[in-house]
Amino acid sequence: LTPKEVLDAVCEGRSVKAFAFLDKLQENNDETGWVIAFLQRHIIQMLLIERFRSSGLSGQEIAEKIGVHPFVYRKMVEPKVGLWSQDSLLKSLDTLCNADLLHKVGNSSAGLMLEAEIVRLSEEALNDKRGRS
Repeated sequence: LTPKEVLDAVCEGRSVKAFAFLDKLQENNDETGWVIAFLQRHIIQMLLIERFRSSGLSGQEIAEKIGVHPFVYRKMVEPKVGLWSQDSLLKSLDTLCNADLLHKVGNSSAGLMLEAEIVRLSEEALNDKRGRS
């Protein structure tokens, strides 16, 4: 089990599933920092992809720029693009950076910030999926 399962559940709009994976990850060690870092990376990747798309790059070119195989980009990354607005992604990055800082100094509220962000992102992804249907 890795933070990828948490992220996938968030992208599906399933916060309860995301929390189940998060709880499972937390059973043996405090993995808050690992989950925060994983989500930060994903948010940054989504922001970059949006920028590359707006500048007219193809999927193949974007895959090269973000360092993933074009097949992986098409099947695993591209379906997650557009689940959140750019403003939402920037807000999330700000929140996750603050949570990361708090976690690194031992402040237990970092876990609460992470959980709140999981809920917010899940709800937005779910609303986006409903809007696309």
